[in-house]
Amino acid sequence: MSAPQHTAWAALRDARCVDGLDAALAAFVAREAAQSAPEHADLVARTAALVSRERAAGHSCVFLDEWVGRRLDDDLETPRTEPFPDAATWRTALLATAPLAGDGTQATPLVVAEDRVYLHRFWSAEQRLAAALLARAVADPLAPEPSTFRAVFPPLTDEVDHQALAAAAVLHGRLAVLLGGPGTGKTTTVARMLAVFGTLHPDAQVALAAPTGKAAARLTDSLLGQLPDLPLPDVFRAHLQSTEARTIHRLLGYRPDDDSFRHDRHDPLGADLVIVDEASMIDLELMHALVDAVRPGARLVLLGDPDQLASVATGHVLGDVLTAAAPEEGPGAGLVAFAAPLLGMVPTPRSTPAPLADHVVMLQKTWRFEGGIADLARAVRDGDVAGASAVLADSARADAQRATIDRALRDPGVADLLEDWLRGVVEAADPAEALRLLRHAQILCAVRAGPEGVATLNAAVEARLHGLGLLAAGSPARQPFYRGRPILVTANDPATGLYNGDVGVVWHAPGETARIWFPGADDAAPRSFGPGRLPPHETAWATTVHKSQGSEYDHVLLVLPERDSPVVTRELLYTGITRAKQSVLVSATDEALGRAITRRTRRVSGLARLLGNGGVNNSAGSSC
Repeated sequence: MSAPQHTAWAALRDARCVDGLDAALAAFVAREAAQSAPEHADLVARTAALVSRERAAGHSCVFLDEWVGRRLDDDLETPRTEPFPDAATWRTALLATAPLAGDGTQATPLVVAEDRVYLHRFWSAEQRLAAALLARAVADPLAPEPSTFRAVFPPLTDEVDHQALAAAAVLHGRLAVLLGGPGTGKTTTVARMLAVFGTLHPDAQVALAAPTGKAAARLTDSLLGQLPDLPLPDVFRAHLQSTEARTIHRLLGYRPDDDSFRHDRHDPLGADLVIVDEASMIDLELMHALVDAVRPGARLVLLGDPDQLASVATGHVLGDVLTAAAPEEGPGAGLVAFAAPLLGMVPTPRSTPAPLADHVVMLQKTWRFEGGIADLARAVRDGDVAGASAVLADSARADAQRATIDRALRDPGVADLLEDWLRGVVEAADPAEALRLLRHAQILCAVRAGPEGVATLNAAVEARLHGLGLLAAGSPARQPFYRGRPILVTANDPATGLYNGDVGVVWHAPGETARIWFPGADDAAPRSFGPGRLPPHETAWATTVHKSQGSEYDHVLLVLPERDSPVVTRELLYTGITRAKQSVLVSATDEALGRAITRRTRRVSGLARLLGNGGVNNSAGSSC
């Protein structure tokens, strides 16, 4: 490759791969292959296009075996490309085209790692994340007196207390991953663990974070709400009471100018204990940035539900961690030895070792999430179409029902709830009350466009507002900042402290200029901004299930499209259902419901294998 060509690749590699760059990279590889490796040019070009396309779908790599005999354009009626060859021939051909493809020892656009092909940026991120997690998965015992531990976690007589075991995992090592569905007590476990941790380390600094502002606010509320009932040292209690959960981007000091973070391994976070909720939403690169910024001697705790939707961006890190650790096989021997004196019993250790076995615990008992919502969520999680349909057909289950819905949202099962919700938000006495009432209900959609999409349903809600006399004369297009309008921020904006996923509300007294109010550190004292200061945003009477992750609402109306869509999956349905605390109405045909429950989200990745094997390729270069 000539010097100018090297420079072109370096520019692509260092540009941090903004939207569309993967496609540009694939085109660049195709052009260079035609000049430097004509005998393999077609295969290399097709491979680059394939990896780029699959990465855009959230996959960090392509497994060669899965594409043998398939074509890049198999979805066309008349495919025009050649089928991919057997894996050995394919791998050999790619490696013969250096410096376009290589094994990772040097920076090449494509990386061939055993039976997988990556774009270099994601191969490097995967390697580095695996190495960082494995380096952190070491014992660093912080052992309390058993009596202190049992005062917070009274021993059970006939079963393993998985909450106590999870707390022990936090005290045992520098990495703890606490997995579980809604109501299994993940944040309750952490709160009780803090009572023990505080007695051992009362001057410790704790950082709380989540992927979105809504999830961060929930984490703050959940933990702070439990502090009065916990035996905490005064200095540690005061520290926790002043600690507000932040988005991961805020915690790490996101710098949009160069898409980097202030805190990394060279300038790590000062916290002794970093607790991150809703970890299923964290993509490959953000998780690497997070782990990289936690100083080596600190403890990192990840909480999440692996059955929820994977991250919007590349990877499904929490799912890969679950696969590698296989906590259903039992805890690791090291964790058992540490936890047994604290629990007052000896859990059965797993028979096969795994690098993460001492650091991943699955919470199994549901404490507060029962009834129709819980039964429906379990049926969906287990792929039980008949069971889910039976729950929705049971008229005795008032908290989980079916609802038909038309474009004007006039269904009798929805109208009263919707009207009360809209009237309450628009007529709220102050912005704090409006924000609180917004959490009372939410319309969740699987898709953005179409008759059952976000845009249509938001327009229908605004039509209902007109019909109820709650919206002043004139269209929302002419009066976009009408009182009560929920605002969803769609981009990070450090200048205002508003981040993707934050939800605010337009509120003003009669005759006043409209302002948009967002939750503050105190629910009674929200922050306000003028319309001109808002980052990119949208109306959020209806929003997507993806955007709702990390949130909880009293009542949820979940709308699935009648037409098939590949984004409507079991994980999406489960996530939407589990946003509801009191009731969920599912608007879907039998066919749409069945398709959603049987279609699973799959993310192709090599991370689980790296974590399970306990070894990585240490030649990983700088990520691009």
